[in-house]
Amino acid sequence: MTRYRGVHAAACGLVLALVMLVPARAQQASRQASSYFIDFRSRPAYLFGHSFIVYGRLDGRGHPIESHREGIYPLDGQAGLIMGSAVFPVPASVRAVDGDYHERASNIYRRRLSRAEYERLLWVVRGLRASDREWNLLFKNCNDYAIEVAKGLGLTAPPSWLPPYYFVDALRLLNGGG
Repeated sequence: MTRYRGVHAAACGLVLALVMLVPARAQQASRQASSYFIDFRSRPAYLFGHSFIVYGRLDGRGHPIESHREGIYPLDGQAGLIMGSAVFPVPASVRAVDGDYHERASNIYRRRLSRAEYERLLWVVRGLRASDREWNLLFKNCNDYAIEVAKGLGLTAPPSWLPPYYFVDALRLLNGGG
């Protein structure tokens, strides 16, 4: 009987150790699976503000260790913004500008990505960067670029006519970000 209790206690100890190990491994796998991110951001800018994306890798604590920024911008800078604010679209490109680095973001929706999702994001971004782009305040604006990226990741996107701050909020709400 004593031998049975010893074997039983050892078996229970082994089961308990395994039960405690599984969540630890799951947490570790979860951290590794989401070591990438995308931020949909807004910032103050011409008229209504501006939306753009930041994406990259995270360290074990969730802090960015590598990041890239980009959005869609008229090629002619301020002149393009003025002309594109009228009815006519102007040539544009996908890139980052100084304001994306120096202006404080007014709203951020961060979404952690798995390695596969991140690879998909890179594929979508490369495709958008390589295609001819146009910018127009009403019909082909910075939110439209964010919508193309979001849809490429399988996310639900709000309408592009929202001001960027509210666009980022709506994107968060539509995709379960609270």
